[in-house]
Amino acid sequence: MALDKTIITKRLTYIKYLYQQGVEQSKLPEVIAGFALMQFHDCIEMFLLLVAENLGKKEYTKWTFMQYWTEIGTLTMRDAMNTMKQRRVSLKHHGSFPSHDDVVECRINVGTFLRENVQIQFGIDFDTISLVDLVSYESVRTPLSIAVQNMKNGKLYDSMVQTRIAFDNLLEDYEGTKVHWYHSILEIGKKQGNKYKDFVKNASLKNANNNMVWFKEISETTNELRDVAKITALGIDFKKYALFKAVTPHIIRFIGEGDSIESEESLSKRVNISEDLCNICINFVIESAVKLQETDYDLSVYLRNTKE
Repeated sequence: MALDKTIITKRLTYIKYLYQQGVEQSKLPEVIAGFALMQFHDCIEMFLLLVAENLGKKEYTKWTFMQYWTEIGTLTMRDAMNTMKQRRVSLKHHGSFPSHDDVVECRINVGTFLRENVQIQFGIDFDTISLVDLVSYESVRTPLSIAVQNMKNGKLYDSMVQTRIAFDNLLEDYEGTKVHWYHSILEIGKKQGNKYKDFVKNASLKNANNNMVWFKEISETTNELRDVAKITALGIDFKKYALFKAVTPHIIRFIGEGDSIESEESLSKRVNISEDLCNICINFVIESAVKLQETDYDLSVYLRNTKE
């Protein structure tokens, strides 16, 4: 009996997520890139299991990896997947690292296999499967969906804006359920504003400017360190975050007054906006959301109401 379409779509989304993780891993330095074979093998294996279940094959749990091609005649690229499997075995069980060219070849073949066989087995275009569905936060998923659609329509600036809004919403919503005595327990110190000006009011004219610059730099550095510490503590990849922050539009939020968003003209002057960059930013937000979902909780469930 065929599986429900909703179940198929959900599992294909996880398969694509594993594939994307492998693609990213494969682009790292050669000594690390080889481990992408593990991700590629896992996503292909998950796909084979899904196909067998959907076809009602009862003995698939006893099949070897390559036996799927014998039992399911409509699967393609048997030789290419066998090569990928052998390279993975050599890496995992014999410590033989694949060359850069081998990893690239496997990446291309796995992508081709998924595109061909997802269409053959389920009538679905693999490239249209959206990883946005992995995000459970509605306030993040909605702007991300808009960002993906804008990107497909060539509205790259609008896509970047929605992606930045999605990430800001992610942090805001995640911290919002972890507040105690009006403060987030994830807050690292207090953000420094313009208080440094108060320290130099009574300073002599001779030292006032120097003091102002010094306190300003200390405040800005403290705020940057808080930002780094929070992102790192949440388990978000800081290197990817640094890129994301540098290339997405600056957005300043005002309570009850809407957002101040950097204009397209301004962003275009400092960033070479491309579809590839939009994809990188969208995938970063999805990856960050999935990471936070692993350890999400509502603090109010565990704390007593001290006012009672």
